Amino acid sequence: MSKAASLGFGVAKPYGDSERFDFILSRDGHLWCVQVKSTRTAKGGVYEISAHGCWGAHDVYTKDEIDFIVAYVVPEDVCYIIPIEATRGRKRLCLHPNVPRKACYKYEKYREAWGLLNPQRKPDTARRSSVGADPKTT
Repeated sequence: MSKAASLGFGVAKPYGDSERFDFILSRDGHLWCVQVKSTRTAKGGVYEISAHGCWGAHDVYTKDEIDFIVAYVVPEDVCYIIPIEATRGRKRLCLHPNVPRKACYKYEKYREAWGLLNPQRKPDTARRSSVGADPKTT
């Protein structure tokens, strides 16, 4: 959250804990729903994060709920800005921040990829139009 704010994003946190996203990031009138995951422990140099909610491993995030997973690797102080479409329904994501980026490592191209959060990226307008809308009229 502080990293996004330091990069000039507006940051909002929903009241309570009833949403599938942790924060809303904004820039130039555009909004992105973001789920933040963090990890502290590597196994064989690989950090893993879960790409599902606390309701169970079968409960993966979808593009109807969030736009990005921001994965924070605490010991390395590195963020991955991963579009939810890139997870392709996977339950676990493996991150390799201590090695040169390789094509075989699926998520390394998202390391510090804050540029993906820009107004040119088109969010799901159907979901956006219903966020905060009156349920009687939608």
